[in-house]
Amino acid sequence: QLDTAPTSNAQTKAVRRLQEHPLRRFYEQGIKVTISTDSRTVSQITLSREFQNAVGVIGCSPEQVWSMNLQALEGGFADEVSRARLRHEFVDAQARLHKPAPN
Repeated sequence: QLDTAPTSNAQTKAVRRLQEHPLRRFYEQGIKVTISTDSRTVSQITLSREFQNAVGVIGCSPEQVWSMNLQALEGGFADEVSRARLRHEFVDAQARLHKPAPN
């Protein structure tokens, strides 16, 4: 699993510009990739903003970012009971977001 911090990568010149970050390409090549902030205070970025940039600047789809977050959950340092509970909450939240609005 590869954890990326796109904004920090652009700020430290690991990539020339945020638009050129390989996050989407890595994901499409089947690499288990996740998104993080590196150092929120140094980079002046929130995780929510990193997700927005992944979609709006880097070109990932919302579904790809959702999948990356699920991969992060699976790779996290938690016991299986906690991970199962979080996975359930995550899937429930996704279902609520995709539920059609009532007429």
